[in-house]
Amino acid sequence: MLNCVRPPATSGKLSMTTGGASVELFLLLLLIVLASSSGGDVGSSDGGIAMDDLVPSLSASSHLCGGTLTASHGIIQTPNFPERFPVPISCTWIIDASTVVGNNVSIVVYLTQQYVLSGLRFTEYMYYSEDYKVPSMNVFELSEDDVTNVPWIKFNSPYLEIRFTMDNLYGTHLRALDRLLDVYGFNITYEVDTVKQYQCNALQCRFLGNCYAKQDFSSYYCDCYAGFSGIDCGYGPLCKDSHICENGGTCKHIGDNAVTCICPAGFKGSKCEISEYDEITGCNLDGGGEDCFRQCIYEEDGAKGACKCDQSISSSSRGRAKYEITVRLANSSHFELNENGERQLNENSAALLEKQITRSLRNANLSKINDLEVFAGKTANEVTFQFFGAKIDSTRIRETMDRMVEQQQRGKANGNISFAPPYKPIFRQDVGLMLQSVVVNQRGPVRENTEFILSCVAQGSSTMTFRWYKNGFFVNVTKATRNMWIRLLPPDSRDHYTALLGITKASRLDEGIYTCQVNDMGMQQCRSTKVQILGAPQLRVDPPSVTVFRGESLLIRCLSQDSDQQYGTLGYSWTKNGALFQSDPTAEMWEDLYPDGSILKVKNLQKSVVYTCIVSNSVAPISKSVHVTVVEPGTVTLCPKISDYGVNWPASASGPAVLADCPGRGEGQAKRICEQRDFGRPEWLTPDFSQCVPDAVNEIEREFRGLTFGYQKTNGTSVLQSCLEYAMNHYAGFLPGEGGVLLELLQEIFRYIEQTGSQHEQEIASDIILRVVDVIMQNKLSLNNQQQIKQLQDLVQAAALNRETTMAAPISSSSSLSSSSTASKASLAATTTVTHQLNSFYLYTESVKGLPFNLQIYGDQLYSDQLYMEMDVTSSLLDIVSNGTVLVTVISYKNLTSFLPRFYFAKNSFGTDIDYIPASKIISTWLYYANRTGYEPNRPLHVPLESAHVEIIFQHENSPTSEWIPLCGYDAKATFEPTWRTDLCITENLMENITRCICPLSGTFVVLLAKKNYNASVTKTSTRPILVVISCGCCFLQSCIAFAIHAADPVPEEMLCDLFKNAILLRHIDGDGNIHPGTATTFPTRMVQRSNSPAHRIPSAQFVNPGRHYGAGHD
Repeated sequence: MLNCVRPPATSGKLSMTTGGASVELFLLLLLIVLASSSGGDVGSSDGGIAMDDLVPSLSASSHLCGGTLTASHGIIQTPNFPERFPVPISCTWIIDASTVVGNNVSIVVYLTQQYVLSGLRFTEYMYYSEDYKVPSMNVFELSEDDVTNVPWIKFNSPYLEIRFTMDNLYGTHLRALDRLLDVYGFNITYEVDTVKQYQCNALQCRFLGNCYAKQDFSSYYCDCYAGFSGIDCGYGPLCKDSHICENGGTCKHIGDNAVTCICPAGFKGSKCEISEYDEITGCNLDGGGEDCFRQCIYEEDGAKGACKCDQSISSSSRGRAKYEITVRLANSSHFELNENGERQLNENSAALLEKQITRSLRNANLSKINDLEVFAGKTANEVTFQFFGAKIDSTRIRETMDRMVEQQQRGKANGNISFAPPYKPIFRQDVGLMLQSVVVNQRGPVRENTEFILSCVAQGSSTMTFRWYKNGFFVNVTKATRNMWIRLLPPDSRDHYTALLGITKASRLDEGIYTCQVNDMGMQQCRSTKVQILGAPQLRVDPPSVTVFRGESLLIRCLSQDSDQQYGTLGYSWTKNGALFQSDPTAEMWEDLYPDGSILKVKNLQKSVVYTCIVSNSVAPISKSVHVTVVEPGTVTLCPKISDYGVNWPASASGPAVLADCPGRGEGQAKRICEQRDFGRPEWLTPDFSQCVPDAVNEIEREFRGLTFGYQKTNGTSVLQSCLEYAMNHYAGFLPGEGGVLLELLQEIFRYIEQTGSQHEQEIASDIILRVVDVIMQNKLSLNNQQQIKQLQDLVQAAALNRETTMAAPISSSSSLSSSSTASKASLAATTTVTHQLNSFYLYTESVKGLPFNLQIYGDQLYSDQLYMEMDVTSSLLDIVSNGTVLVTVISYKNLTSFLPRFYFAKNSFGTDIDYIPASKIISTWLYYANRTGYEPNRPLHVPLESAHVEIIFQHENSPTSEWIPLCGYDAKATFEPTWRTDLCITENLMENITRCICPLSGTFVVLLAKKNYNASVTKTSTRPILVVISCGCCFLQSCIAFAIHAADPVPEEMLCDLFKNAILLRHIDGDGNIHPGTATTFPTRMVQRSNSPAHRIPSAQFVNPGRHYGAGHD
């Protein structure tokens, strides 16, 4: 009989033994007779190697395979190992151990370098010769799983036949990154001896070393490749980061490019991040559930320490009940009235009764009694005793109470309180708390994006409460932003209550230990169950993109996380330009990788192509593509292969962005463009890491996702604080675009806190967000695309408004601010003492209490610029201010222009190309209708220029030449697009590097240096003099009519403002689209008076010499 025993996963052993029988004894005697007549031992044939001192080697062998092996140990290998061998092949080796004598001696085969996945068959024989064979019926055929899981096989018969057959070399061998991609056959060791204490195989050497026998075959060891060390070759470059494994886990390589964590007792997970505390102390998940019961006295802070009991309650003592005994006292003097006029026992009587009851119960050996209370009943002289005890003691408790009452009625008991005869005590027993079960409605792992429901069944009083916990943290569905629910079903016929927790769309974050806590009558009980989630595979291809010369070969790796395979086999397939293709060893061939993946080998590439790897499980298929660019040798110059920003960028041709894995094992992919310059010279542009999520940020994001899923392991402000700490510790080393990852996360957290947080939480969140943005802006590489710039401005505006609406106080970076009201200055000064210093922008918010409204800010507050804001009394504004809260925000960005393009290119209405250069700080002012109730978002107000305007005096760069003139630019937000408008603001050039802009109140403003680019290819349309004369005549006639009307009815002042504004704009651009520098301009009377007033005059100390240049990044 053949016994195959698979040992624990840690050893990976497989043992094969043969039992003895009377028939086998007879055959052994026959074997001895035949052996003695043979004339001696049969020597080794040419096809086998059986030498005492030979060690397995990777050198090629020219021996033919097969033969008989009689030595006590040796090696068996395929021809040319580890190179290719001819196929089809059929080899047979016979190990003859018939002459070996010893106790517990067996034939042991060690699979030291086993790379074939199939084709090996082991058959035991009691006797073996060419003429006669006596099989033992023990046959073992090596499977694909055995190649990595089984280091040795033991056979107890004296003869062992090893047969190897194979028809094809491809798809039949073990493949692992990166050293085992082109090995073939096997090189295994046999011994006629007992099993060695230590053995190894390819997996136990982590695919990073060769498993060898020592010279004397006394033991086996892993000979590690260069760069790897350890008894199993598991320590290598990727394990040098001490933060890969948590909670004392040990990092181990599996191949060159993957690591795993060996977790200590009590922890699990891919990084040992999951504590098994609840699983160990809360529930035996593999058993029948009898040992998962926990019971404690419930405390007020039970939500924080749910079921953290010191010891569990045995099955016999789990049933508890509440007992109530009502009796009548003989004397009413034991009662008194409380302050509310209600009857109650006096303190002395209550103490005597408790003492009597405790003594009676103790005399009856009923010691497991707790929470005894004595209080006045509903009728005269009635008192009620209430306590908790074991349910199985119900009869004894009733008898004890009856006996005590009877003795007191007869006056036989010692004590000062007697009961009134012949009153019969009323005995009541409530059902004790008993948590029956916690189950999930699906067997096995729950598929991602499907619904699962947890049910908790308990028996107890109608007042018991249920709570749910995941991994020890409270599940709060009111804080979740997804669809999850809890429900309490009415009791069934057996008085069982059922609480449900439903999650509509399962996610990987839902995996864990779920605990139901039931509180009743001062006690809490808990049961737990485990929920496993099967998600779609997580896929990675290597290289993400590549450039090769025509005729070259290529290897493409398609990998998924090892954890994706724990609930089922993954299937891999490949497409070429979107179509399936046959695997062909001469052109395009793919093979499976261990532990999980696929490798595509392409030979002789002739043209550019897109290969796509598709991996699927029972949840969903996932695919990723690799763009292969094929170029002609000698005709195209490539961007050179370089290593910077922690990434190895391969030599690439100009064209689409080159993709690469993010540095530091972060999630996502980095991008970089190779751009063709003059004379065919390619050049690398700055890489883009905006899609790279560092591990630390990914961990913060997981904490936040768990919070939005309803798991209160943390809170919103704590997550924001983690973001701030990360930014402060890493901002100096931000990769290009890396700050955008934080901005996106901040935006999501802020929206969540706005929905679920209190006003205090929103106030704290706003302050932290402003800090994080301030830190991000201190690194000019942190942001690199338009979406990030817009997010930054949205966040600053939203945080400023939220802070003002929740706190009703402005925030400032210093205290040197001039305002029209003394109250505003006092408020700002108070705020400055509790807020942080902002280095990258100045922020000011104020409520508009009444009209007219004036605000002036200048000096250091605006980085030497000056702002004056005015809102006049109009019916529309008056109605808004009187019916709500109107907020004004002013944001001056110190270095926002350093994140924007240096040049903007646009066409005017005449088709002329115009260049723009942002030459000043960027200032944003907004007027909002604020909602302090929190039920509606703040709404921006757009007011006509004649009703409200902002006047900003900018310092800016000097014009490079006379062709460049300063213009006031307006936009809703600063972006990468040429959307700045120069027709909405009035521009006045005060000095060479000082410009005044009068603009609508809500918007973003900057001084632009503008220059027209003449294009000789554009044909100008010739003018027709007759049309000009007619046009001038019409204009003269209209002017005369307008003058006559004005003499009869003067034009309103607001209309004059518009006329002057248009006149100033026409001064800059003539009919041909030419731009001219501005000259002196006459303002309306109201504006002239303000401009000449002392409060509005430009302080001379605030400006530097006109010859100094101011640009992006300068103060």
